[in-house]
Amino acid sequence: MPIVGLRRLLPLAVAVAAAGVVASGDGFAQAQAPQAGTSELLPPTSDAARTVSGQWDLAVPKNNLKCRIQLNVVGTPAQATVGMPTACRRSMGSMGRAEFWALTDRGAIRILGPKNELLAEFSRADSGQLKAAVGANDFTMEPMNGRYPSPERMASVDAAVRRLNAPQADNPATPVAVAGRYKLFRAAGADTGCVMMLDRSLPGPVAQSGRASLERGCEDKGLLTFDPAGWIVERDRMFLYARKGHRFGFNIERDGQLTKDPPQGSPLLARKL
Repeated sequence: MPIVGLRRLLPLAVAVAAAGVVASGDGFAQAQAPQAGTSELLPPTSDAARTVSGQWDLAVPKNNLKCRIQLNVVGTPAQATVGMPTACRRSMGSMGRAEFWALTDRGAIRILGPKNELLAEFSRADSGQLKAAVGANDFTMEPMNGRYPSPERMASVDAAVRRLNAPQADNPATPVAVAGRYKLFRAAGADTGCVMMLDRSLPGPVAQSGRASLERGCEDKGLLTFDPAGWIVERDRMFLYARKGHRFGFNIERDGQLTKDPPQGSPLLARKL
């Protein structure tokens, strides 16, 4: 079967004749919806989800079908949107309904419909490809850079998945690993002259949080106004709570460095002492 146009959307729920499969009026087969696993979903602002976001080629290799989709990082707290050409939505039947995607804590990519129904879940196969079985067809996903496949992006995705599945002792995104004293910096590595303590032994202002505080001598007006009082680790991010209750999120890097994200207001970087 030839490639449809240049880059039209490939329906994620294509199926051929099999038990429980019914032909639809648009010429594509519809199978029973796949069942989601028990993995938890990561927020689209997490490092792993940001790495996975971007352009992907979606294909059914045995039918020589291929299309381009965009995994965006803008969406609800649990999901982000799937971008595709309007022509693809009109021409590719029911699977033009793909609206959302999400990354699980096991590194699988879920493609979801407008009512959050699961259309496909892509996981790493033994071959190294991201695959999903939908009906009688095997679908693959490959990260792209413009017109060409991107081995660099695939390597980054692999690294993000490995971090998600790292043993707890090797994972920097744990309260034990994050606790300690940090030197604080602004844009371009500008030293604020401030040191922050993240303490697990003293309770913070919210449930399961630890105590956060600035050491004496800090003169950064922004930090003094924020007045950190608590901190907590949620998945692969650290959240710093102000005494008045609002909070900022930080990405936890592999070297233990903390980077404020999203970078609302002034940038802030914390390096462990």
